Amino acid sequence: MLPGAGLLRGLNLSEAQRDRVFAILHAQAPQMRAQTRDARKAREALHQVALAGELDEAKLQELAQQAARASTDLAVLRARTHNALFRELTPEQQAQLKARMESRPQHGGHHRAVMHGMHSAS
Repeated sequence: MLPGAGLLRGLNLSEAQRDRVFAILHAQAPQMRAQTRDARKAREALHQVALAGELDEAKLQELAQQAARASTDLAVLRARTHNALFRELTPEQQAQLKARMESRPQHGGHHRAVMHGMHSAS
């Protein structure tokens, strides 16, 4: 299963829906890999500066901003992908997914925010 597809597990997607989900996830995979890589590299660079003997405050600020931007870009891409997947669902499947996300406290905050955003975008 492609990353992101687990969100839809148990919703009894039709074959046509599975095909559209695959197409969405396949289309965004290169960008998702690049954004994930960029976010990881930005965090690593930030850690390297933080562990330097002499702290370069300007470099620290610059790298912190880069790390925040990379993390933001990745979160936006994930939310857009989740929204595209959500819009492929029937109203009944959407309700099932929302109920499932609401009942998962370990991920509920993030997923509730994503589901709320999806709901208002559809």
